[in-house]
Amino acid sequence: MGRGFNDISNIRNFKKLKFLKFENNIKLEKINFDNDMPCLKTLAISNCKTLNSLTGLHHLTSLDRIGIYQTNIDFDYFIRQDLPASLKAIRFYTSKNKLNDTIKIRIKDKGYTD
Repeated sequence: MGRGFNDISNIRNFKKLKFLKFENNIKLEKINFDNDMPCLKTLAISNCKTLNSLTGLHHLTSLDRIGIYQTNIDFDYFIRQDLPASLKAIRFYTSKNKLNDTIKIRIKDKGYTD
């Protein structure tokens, strides 16, 4: 779990991580996975309100689940990027219920479960 970080560029050093969670982090603005993390199966990001960029997910070749809650990430940009073939479930929630309902439908239409 990561709290209080504003830079996680050294995350590439932890190649055996299976679960990674960022929670209540107001300093973290971007997460970029620029190297393969072959063991990471679950990524959870919660209440990181300044986080506006999540890229390089295609490097997470074993990623099965991702949950994104109350961030500043643009869903349209997020869903258009290359996602790993292993990804089965996406949960993406904002603070707006109506928008969440629309996002849920789009996630399901892309073939992912919630």
